[in-house]
Amino acid sequence: YEDLTAHEPMQQAISYIEQHHTEPLTVQQVAAHLNFSTSHFSRIFKREVGRSFVDYVAITRINKSLPYLRKHQYKLDIISTKVGFNTPNYFSMSFKKYVGFSPKVYRNTQEFLFI
Repeated sequence: YEDLTAHEPMQQAISYIEQHHTEPLTVQQVAAHLNFSTSHFSRIFKREVGRSFVDYVAITRINKSLPYLRKHQYKLDIISTKVGFNTPNYFSMSFKKYVGFSPKVYRNTQEFLFI
């Protein structure tokens, strides 16, 4: 978390997102957890982390999905549920938005190891 921001409350927010990414998360919920107003939290989060709360949560969930796509043959509906997306369609749409291609294409690409 320290790599993203030195702002301690935002480190706590990031930690909270990491721990609760499988649950429905709202900006209001995380702001309240830190005793911030929603608007103040949103402004500080974007300034410190460089992404909006919604973008950050989606990217966190996508990152959590990568091992499932690489190492397991779970269907997308199972993976989307495991990482906190409401529907497989929303998972696929978000994955394509942030990664640049679909989860299916990602699953079928060869993994590169840099030595």
